[in-house]
Amino acid sequence: MSSRAIEWHVDAASSRSLRVMVYLAVGLFGGGALLLLGGMGFLGVSLALDGEYTYLAWVALLAFIGGPLSLVYLWPMLVEREQRPPLASFAGDREMAERYAAVFTRDRLLAAVLCGAVGLFALALVDPRLAFGAVVGSFLLLPVASGVISRGRVDPNEATLTYMDRPVDLARIERIRRVDLGGTAFCWLSYHPGYGSFGTPHLIVAVPEAADAIERTVASVEPEIDEEYDPNRVVQAALGALALSSFSTAVFVFFAEPGSAGDPVLRWYIAVVFCFFGLLFALVAFFSG
Repeated sequence: MSSRAIEWHVDAASSRSLRVMVYLAVGLFGGGALLLLGGMGFLGVSLALDGEYTYLAWVALLAFIGGPLSLVYLWPMLVEREQRPPLASFAGDREMAERYAAVFTRDRLLAAVLCGAVGLFALALVDPRLAFGAVVGSFLLLPVASGVISRGRVDPNEATLTYMDRPVDLARIERIRRVDLGGTAFCWLSYHPGYGSFGTPHLIVAVPEAADAIERTVASVEPEIDEEYDPNRVVQAALGALALSSFSTAVFVFFAEPGSAGDPVLRWYIAVVFCFFGLLFALVAFFSG
């Protein structure tokens, strides 16, 4: 078994599945924006042909100064290269930006946007709600992909682990649960009681070779723990009660009869917000033990 230090990167430049997710997100979001611009252009031509110049003026004003897709906002970035945000501002650092630039070329991104526009248009012909759901789903793909992106370094000789630029105390890890999916290993770190917190890294995404080295290193390190640790059960109970009340409120809002003034979208929003806070309180209660 090798005891050399292992450094790894798991991102869209090295993982084909992550690249597919990024292309899907870019295609759906960019295709939706392209269809929106095309729709505004079609509406403008229709209003001009019908002589509706007042409405045409409003559409033109919206196209020129109507937010992040307006001509005033986009024109400087289209004509001046210096005005375009660097890829490093999206990728996280310059090294990752260089790897992404080699993978996500302009032609491939443009092809993804065009395919996304065609796909969304086809979905809209079947049912507009399908197209809307696909665009909303594109906002969920990137957070999911970013949750898998990772980098780190493990040195079995020095018994050190750095994950996402944060040191991890291997002497406080009690057990590692591991699941391998393709060429990626998902490791769940269980700390000794009292040494894990909400801000402590618990899920580590690494290449299988690095995961093997982490498991060997943890097995070889003597634990540094206080056997007399006693968690604060009162705080855990209070956090658990807050989590339960948040989940109960979400269920009540979602299933209660809203009445004539009820808005299904608002009901979904309130339920999701309370579920989020309930999950947050539950996680803090769990890790505080």
